[in-house]
Amino acid sequence: VRVSGIAAIPAVLEQLGARPDDVLAAAQVDRSVFDDESNSIGFATVGHLVRECVARTGCEHFGVLVGQHGGPRSFGLIGLAMRHTANVHSALTMLATYIHLYYGGQTLTLEEHGEVAVMSYSITSPGVEAVDQIEDGALAIFFNVLRSLCGPDWLPLEVRFAHRRPKNVRPFIRAFQTTLTFDAECSALVVSSHWLRRSLTNADAELESLLRQEIEKIKQSRGKSFP
Repeated sequence: VRVSGIAAIPAVLEQLGARPDDVLAAAQVDRSVFDDESNSIGFATVGHLVRECVARTGCEHFGVLVGQHGGPRSFGLIGLAMRHTANVHSALTMLATYIHLYYGGQTLTLEEHGEVAVMSYSITSPGVEAVDQIEDGALAIFFNVLRSLCGPDWLPLEVRFAHRRPKNVRPFIRAFQTTLTFDAECSALVVSSHWLRRSLTNADAELESLLRQEIEKIKQSRGKSFP
C-alpha cells in the first residue's frame, strides 16, 4: 500500500506523547519509509505497526487521527484525476475503480438506494492486524475526499463502523459530525444521493482523459492477481 495514507503516523505518535522512532523500531518498520509519501509498504506491516501504535498510546481512535490528515492527495494520480471529472459520482466511481492500484487488499463500492447512497469500504487481505483502526482511518480519509468534492457544507447522513462501540465515542463524533452506527455489517459513509450529482468546478474532460490514460498504464504494469 502507498505510504501517503498513513503518512501522519509519526506526527500523531508525537501528538500523543509517544516517541515515533521507538514505536517504529518495535514494529520493525524503517523510519525512512515515511520520507516519501509515494513509497510503498506491505499491508500486513501496516496492520502490525498500527496495532503497536495503539498499544503504545492507549488511543482507541488512533486510526481516525491518522486518517484526518488524508484526503485526495492520499491517492496520488487518482486523486488528481478525480478533481477533473464531471461530478461527484464520476469522481467516486473513479476512486472505487482504481483504489487497488495504490492500496491493495482493499475495496471500495458505491451503491445508490433511492435518495441515499452508501460508500462501503472493506479489507479483503487476510491476516491483517488492527483492521478496525485501519477502517476508521480510511473512513476519515474518504470523509475529507467528499468534503473536498462537495464543499465545506457537506456532511454524511450516517457513518457506519464494522466494530464495537468504543469506550470514548466523543472523538468519533467530533471527526464525523453525524449519526454513528457501530457493529454495522460493513464500514461505510451514507450520503444523500443529490450530492453525487453535484458538478465539479474543475471539470475538464480532456485533462481527465489524459490522466485516466496514465492511470491505465499503471494498471497494465501491475498485471492481474487472483485475489
